[in-house]
Amino acid sequence: MSTQTYPLAGVTDAPSVGRLAALLMAATHVAYVVFLCVGHFKGNPGLAWIPFDLTLAAALFVLALSLPAFFASGAKIRIEGLWLLLFFAAMGLAGCWTEWTPYAIEKATRFYSLTLIAALFPAFILSELEGVKRVVALIAILGVTLSAGVPIQILGGGFTGGLAERTAGFDTVTTLLGWDAGLALVGLYAYTLRKGKWCWLGLLCVPLFLALLASGARGPLFCSVGVIAFLTIRFSLSKKYGVVLAIVLIATAWIGVVEFSSLLPQGSLSRVNATLQGQYDDSAQERVQLQQAAVEAIEKNPLGMGFGGFGRVYNFGSETDHVYPHNIILDIAVDNGVVVALLFAGLAMVALRRSYLAAVSTPALQPLFAMFLFSFSNSLISGELNADRTLFALLGIALQTTPSSFSPQTD
Repeated sequence: MSTQTYPLAGVTDAPSVGRLAALLMAATHVAYVVFLCVGHFKGNPGLAWIPFDLTLAAALFVLALSLPAFFASGAKIRIEGLWLLLFFAAMGLAGCWTEWTPYAIEKATRFYSLTLIAALFPAFILSELEGVKRVVALIAILGVTLSAGVPIQILGGGFTGGLAERTAGFDTVTTLLGWDAGLALVGLYAYTLRKGKWCWLGLLCVPLFLALLASGARGPLFCSVGVIAFLTIRFSLSKKYGVVLAIVLIATAWIGVVEFSSLLPQGSLSRVNATLQGQYDDSAQERVQLQQAAVEAIEKNPLGMGFGGFGRVYNFGSETDHVYPHNIILDIAVDNGVVVALLFAGLAMVALRRSYLAAVSTPALQPLFAMFLFSFSNSLISGELNADRTLFALLGIALQTTPSSFSPQTD
């Protein structure tokens, strides 16, 4: 029996391919997802024995697998890919007035290599619904895997002694654990809304929520709660199943927090409690100061200060100029100009609208919408240009996803 595929916007039905080609494409998708997230865990001490840079190796592997498929398809670039290329070209104008410090060179180099690959890969390779579903599912699976260290530690006796402050799980730093756990949480919750064979995934939402709490990363925590609330209101309340699911998951999560709170890192819980009580710790106050300084810098330099320019001038006594406003739109505006920041914001709004409308018409795309909404929301709280390649990957996928991208589906 032949398998029907559903192309993305502006792409005709792909011809039948052999099993080997299909396996190669699946391997390309796996390599791409590993490339997106490898920076989150490559600093783990358990991987210190690897003699090469995992990010560079993953990028080269993705290119080696994807370029042959791209040229075999006629080397065609969809219009959404051209939109992204326009954005990357506009970002480069700031190079004319950049003071090329080591950080500026690093920031521009990473943007025009690793971030560029992340953003443009979907426009070159992902042309079928199955490919989109696979990539989104793999991102969620990797998030679950990297968050697994928290429930394992809880089962082993909890976080005590030197582990009592915050934890990074299998990630390199605590913030990355929050990103991965939050992304996987909203993605899996969206899968559970589809009922049927996916409802068991709801069981994983509780340990992911505990991992979010254990990380102490407040931005991802509150963004994930907001996305889940939106998904529940928009896609669940009209169905009895959705209402029951929401009640069960909320009750289970509450029981889990009450039951295991003493085993979670107390430093993380204190950060969350302080925020809920309206208190500002040093981290929150620093972000407010950085964003206020960014707004002042933008008013003085609407064309931008060049790559890394903000950190060079507003380092607040830091020993490094690797300082940013913790808001990706402000980060782009302060370094590369207001017009470029508005271009990025416009692309993000188009992507949100397209992925939302596609999620309404095609339930299989609800996880894509949920994960992109989470990533973009989180980037407005703790984002930096090259901090999260997954954001640019989901942006590239969501841009080319419209209600007419696929034939009507129920799964």
